[in-house]
Amino acid sequence: MSAAKKIILLLWLVILASLGNVSALTPGTTETCVWQKSLATVQTRQAEPLETAGRHQENGRAAYDVAPDSLLAAEGGGLELTAGAQQTLAGTQNGVLLGTVENGQINLFQSGVGQIMGHSDLVNAGLVSPGAQGFSIGLESGQVTTLWQNSILNPASANYLLPAQTTQQILNTLGATGAKLFP
Repeated sequence: MSAAKKIILLLWLVILASLGNVSALTPGTTETCVWQKSLATVQTRQAEPLETAGRHQENGRAAYDVAPDSLLAAEGGGLELTAGAQQTLAGTQNGVLLGTVENGQINLFQSGVGQIMGHSDLVNAGLVSPGAQGFSIGLESGQVTTLWQNSILNPASANYLLPAQTTQQILNTLGATGAKLFP
């Protein structure tokens, strides 16, 4: 093998080694992070059908709107958007935002390649306090169309999902009661 070919081969190997795990940088990959130094096995779930928020409220005979403990009775759900979250939401027409709930406040973060990729990045950057809950939302034409309920920030919940009440409060606060829910 000639010296030029050896040099090209070595440069190619250096480039490949510097890239590391390229799949983590590609859009559309799912967040599969585990807390640091955990020996726990990562659990997977079978795909579940979508559930539209408010589906049960469509049943007029159920009288959800008058039940004193109803989620619909809690106007806005007791949560509010931080000023930063309001700006992030207003400035995003299409895409996915990472969300956190802390002390009755919803905060939203841009996500994507070159930005924060998942809730673990928020933890690593010190942007999230212990005990915060996490979720993600999808926007189309400035409207919240999707809410993903799972996050590494929800380790106390089954399958890392937000509690149903918190999910409904977020949807109420965002004015997105028709958004599709993903576990």
